[in-house]
Amino acid sequence: MHLPCAPAGPNTAAVERSPSFVETWYGTFLFYSTTGPAGDEDIHVSIMDFNGNLGQGIVVKELSTTGYQDQMPTLRARGDGGFEVTFNSNRPGTAANPVFGGQDAY
Repeated sequence: MHLPCAPAGPNTAAVERSPSFVETWYGTFLFYSTTGPAGDEDIHVSIMDFNGNLGQGIVVKELSTTGYQDQMPTLRARGDGGFEVTFNSNRPGTAANPVFGGQDAY
């Protein structure tokens, strides 16, 4: 189903990528990446309300960096009740952990 555009839903005038839908005991969420106001791609989350509607997305600051392309989040439940997220980014590496290519997996 095509989701509504902001402010009634997660879609924007930019390109949304790799939606990852996750249901938890404390809520239902849609994680995805899209171009933010600074022009770089960031990871966003849209939270489902009690009526089953996904709201406008907000940047997940813990997973996003200014000036770099953080893309394609994928979430999965862990056996201990927690969750893992993987994504791609072109953020810089370190001497101990260099990056290879334009986008690396995190």
